[in-house]
Amino acid sequence: MGLFLSLKYISELAPGRYEFRRRIPESAKAVLGQAEFKRVFSAASPSAIAREHARIMGEFNRLVASAKTGGVAGAKTPREAAEAHLRRAAELLSGVSGARDDDERREILADALIESGADAGLYRAVVLPDAPLPGHTLEDARKLYVKEKLNGGEGVDEQKAAARVERVFARVRKALGKRAETCTLEDLKREDARKVRDHMLASPKQGGGTLSAASVRRELNILSAIVSYGIKEFDLRGKVSNPFEGLEIRKSQGAAPESEADKRDPLPASVVAAMHGRLTDEPDLIWRLLVGTGCRLAEVVGLRVEDIVLADDLPFVRVAWHEERRLKTSASIRVVPLVGDALEAATDAVRLPRKVRWSLSVMRAHAAWMPPHRTS
Repeated sequence: MGLFLSLKYISELAPGRYEFRRRIPESAKAVLGQAEFKRVFSAASPSAIAREHARIMGEFNRLVASAKTGGVAGAKTPREAAEAHLRRAAELLSGVSGARDDDERREILADALIESGADAGLYRAVVLPDAPLPGHTLEDARKLYVKEKLNGGEGVDEQKAAARVERVFARVRKALGKRAETCTLEDLKREDARKVRDHMLASPKQGGGTLSAASVRRELNILSAIVSYGIKEFDLRGKVSNPFEGLEIRKSQGAAPESEADKRDPLPASVVAAMHGRLTDEPDLIWRLLVGTGCRLAEVVGLRVEDIVLADDLPFVRVAWHEERRLKTSASIRVVPLVGDALEAATDAVRLPRKVRWSLSVMRAHAAWMPPHRTS
């Protein structure tokens, strides 16, 4: 077994059974919560030993790299760890030979794991394969949200959104401590939500002072969305409530009235550009005016020629009440400046052929499918 002797971190436990053992670097110990990385495997030839060594070395390197780059977020959740142990147990059991049945195979492997000082979770996966898995945690919900909703953080907008989520969860970890990593969604309480809120309100911000109530509200909205997503995707509806939902920030805590702009995020720049690239003719004019003015869809398609003032030092559109398009409130009556692409779009709109005095009336048939989102 000259090849075996030349491979680092490998020791022979018994004929055909080997152990890979390597110390975890200091920089990753705190994150992973362990000092050593150990794997037991079976191999019948030098080439098989080499393959297992390469595979386990890759697993070790990935684990350490994720811990260094991802901090706590790079570590496995209790459920992920249990699932990984079950997969590893299945791999090891497939290498046990000479057993009469599955129970004996598990007994042989369990004894070997005890002798080698293997991870307790792996031992449990071998002897109790049907034990219930740990519940989904807040961290499980975060990981799934980033993977499914933010494309794993791939892409400019998604990367920014994922970084924002991680900033929010860094505050959650400071507020709840170890509970943030181990508490299941079922056990998450309103008290936990209040602790997170209060910690956020006391958190310092760049330039001095603490986070504003509006900033805290936005971060709580992100957190609430992630918890709601986890409840839905982990099939917990009807069993679990979202403790962050409707969590108030009292006036004594610095809460200002929440504007409509604070309640939702703008469309990503990539979506705005993609829409402009796909639309043509009248729908494109509508889109450009929506983006450039921030007006509602009904306000844009309800503009009259007399509402678009181009012959002025500062061109503008006048959003006004009329019989063809009524406004929701008196506050909606306003003047909106036209600049840049919005000015060009308005100029093109008034040149459209028309038989009535509404400049965009020919576009109304195209308006029903337009998304009612903020674009700025």
